[in-house]
Amino acid sequence: ARGGGVYVEATRVPGGLELEIGAGGVRMPDETELTLEPLLKKNFHIDQRVDLYLGLGPTIGVARRDGGDATLIVGGFAVLGGYLWIDRVAGVDLDITVELASVPEPAVAVIVGLGPVLRL
Repeated sequence: ARGGGVYVEATRVPGGLELEIGAGGVRMPDETELTLEPLLKKNFHIDQRVDLYLGLGPTIGVARRDGGDATLIVGGFAVLGGYLWIDRVAGVDLDITVELASVPEPAVAVIVGLGPVLRL
């Protein structure tokens, strides 16, 4: 499977938590999935170059098999990850996500993500 996503840290929540909103898509050989994932996460700022985080959130989206009808995806996920900052603006995000969802039957997925991150 191949895919990608866009994530925005939207708000600081009291208690040192952050709210992140993500939207993503995955293309498999016979199916496409599009999801929306709000994430409540706790960042651990190690130093100027390294931030680690833990997070939990719900998943909602649609899955469509080639030539078939769309199916609602409902579930939740947990993520463990970190940012390695190259400079004040650009960095790399590496994370591991465990997701439990209905697609249309219950399914568990372990997803490894690696990609660029920008601090605006």
